Amino acid sequence: KSRIEALTQVGEKMSNNITKLKEEISTAKKKLDAFRKLRKVTHSSVYNGIERILKEHKIVRASYHGGDFNGVNIITLMQESQDIMDEIKVEMVTQKPTMEVEINKLCVEVRK
Repeated sequence: KSRIEALTQVGEKMSNNITKLKEEISTAKKKLDAFRKLRKVTHSSVYNGIERILKEHKIVRASYHGGDFNGVNIITLMQESQDIMDEIKVEMVTQKPTMEVEINKLCVEVRK
């Protein structure tokens, strides 16, 4: 009888542990979903900001080139790279202020 009671207690503890773990998994999934939504919005905002800057400089991705830039747009991009990269840097730092050092480094490299 005591062996059965001991096994029953072990079973109840395991059942309680499983319930707790399921709750933790559920909470973690909710946090992950919230993080993904936040990341998606930020990424989208940076992307849209850069697209807006390029359009202001009359640089448009050609749909017939799979979203790549064509010759005229590349020439404009190269001629105005200093101004464009300065504007892109401001946009990116605004969206991701914690990455300012990395963004500055990248923009300097691209500007060369």
